[in-house]
Amino acid sequence: MLTEYLVGDAEAAVPGLQSALQSPSFPDAWRAATTLAIALRQLERWPEAVDAARTATRLQPTLITAHGTLAQALLGHKKMSAALSAAREALRRLVQRRHDAVDARKPSWWPRSASLATARSIVVEHCSTFDGTPVATKYGKYT
Repeated sequence: MLTEYLVGDAEAAVPGLQSALQSPSFPDAWRAATTLAIALRQLERWPEAVDAARTATRLQPTLITAHGTLAQALLGHKKMSAALSAAREALRRLVQRRHDAVDARKPSWWPRSASLATARSIVVEHCSTFDGTPVATKYGKYT
């Protein structure tokens, strides 16, 4: 099922992915749903792609790929408002993931309440561009 998809045959992969989702004991249902949504999107089977992507977001709510695929499927299905909402959700989750990653890497002395704007102002004040010009001089202060 995934093998057919990985070699580029989305049409051949769809039945296997659909049957995997029907099996209650399938351990990676979220992965099958996401792959099915992507395959159906490539085949321009928009309503089915939307359903599969919604299943993927339900099974794995933090999966940014599922939200992005849902946005693309909704766009292909001409559901512009819903596509925009799904795209915003994907972007929100991406920003949150990046923010969480930054928080995890902050040194112990960094104030935990420091915002991204604070971080940006520190970078602007203390960092240089690749050519050695201070960021604040080259681009101005963004604070």
